[in-house]
Amino acid sequence: MSAARRTVLLLAALGLADALYLTFVHFQTGALVCSTSGLVDCHAVLTSQYSVVFGIPTSLYGVVWFSAVALLAWRRPAWQLALRLFSWVGALVVIGLVYAELFLIGAICLYCSLAHLLVLAILVVVEWHQGRLQPL
Repeated sequence: MSAARRTVLLLAALGLADALYLTFVHFQTGALVCSTSGLVDCHAVLTSQYSVVFGIPTSLYGVVWFSAVALLAWRRPAWQLALRLFSWVGALVVIGLVYAELFLIGAICLYCSLAHLLVLAILVVVEWHQGRLQPL
């Protein structure tokens, strides 16, 4: 297994853990371990109208996305194009979510930001490796 594949699998595992935590918090009434004042306000982000799309928490979409990326990275060359497409779609979604946090909600969530950074890191690894014209 190449170093790039191991890196993508590690990043996807971290993202999956983060997204699972956020999904758990969404369905539980327990306290979220995060600041609730100033610019960093996880509660404001996670309870905003933008935290649910079609009745599904955005974190649950993250669980599916990180799981799919891990599966695609595990599958090797036959799935390279799908992995690249998933990576780009993930990055575009992140741009939309960060826009919502900064300009529509007026607060950011550290756990969400971690997931966003992991999505972008996966894109960088996949594209960097692709630029070297080697299968992941």
